[in-house]
Amino acid sequence: IHIEPVDDYTLLDQAIDRMGDYQWVLFTSLNAVSYFFQRLALLGLDSRHLAGPKIAAVGKATAEELLRYGIRVDLIPEKFTGEGLAEALVQSQVAGSRILLPRALKAGDLLPETLTDAGATVTVAPVYRNVPPQGRKEELREQLESGTVDLVTFTSSSTVTNFLTMLDARDQDELHRLLNGVAIAAIGPVTAATLQEHGLHVDIQPRRYTIADMVRAQAMLLDHLGISRLHAVVGGSMGGMQALAWAASYPERLGSAVVIASAARHSAQNIAFHEVGRQAIMADPDWRGGHYLADGV
Repeated sequence: IHIEPVDDYTLLDQAIDRMGDYQWVLFTSLNAVSYFFQRLALLGLDSRHLAGPKIAAVGKATAEELLRYGIRVDLIPEKFTGEGLAEALVQSQVAGSRILLPRALKAGDLLPETLTDAGATVTVAPVYRNVPPQGRKEELREQLESGTVDLVTFTSSSTVTNFLTMLDARDQDELHRLLNGVAIAAIGPVTAATLQEHGLHVDIQPRRYTIADMVRAQAMLLDHLGISRLHAVVGGSMGGMQALAWAASYPERLGSAVVIASAARHSAQNIAFHEVGRQAIMADPDWRGGHYLADGV
């Protein structure tokens, strides 16, 4: 999966300008936190601008990311999902409240619809979008067909959609053939539901939904398979975070960790440099809107 800023921040800018009108601001992912505060900084503002409303986070990792910006959350649900957050907020009596929800451009409607049904007014402000990576489809298919892939992990519904798009199976029969013998891990129930909608069986789903929990579940699967040590753990982006978690939690169980384009967490400077690099690439005429391979570049 590749994360990009949205093209239009009008909704978010208007909400930021009227921050005093809101009783709650909800953050449902690390990316939402990062891109929200990146935009806040570009407007010449900082965390002090959030002094009025209460802050809710979908889980511990998101709450910890907010704490890096000096924001201590007022609410974390017991169940780390959008549904769990909605239930916790409804129990806190949000009828008549104005709620700001900065999130991905494409995301489920359960959270805002539940809050609206409870009598709240919800402003959904897109701050980032998930797009399929420009990967090598043939290489992915070759690895699956050769049986060299034992486990595929999915950390959001978007990663499922993008993986299936990249795999480009002709039908369900080919999809199941390519994934025969490959264990599938989902970070939480929403991602698992997306996999099941595509006819895929979920082998691993942690009860809690953080990178560390997913790695712990992977280690339990390896124990079940009788695999005591891995030659290497390789991952990019959020997969790189899993590789880091493997190295931190189970250093005796792997020979090496290959972390690609990832980090334990992003600082505001990391995000800014990433955006500068992304804009530089997209400004290149040979970028061709990301279709450079198809154009023979």
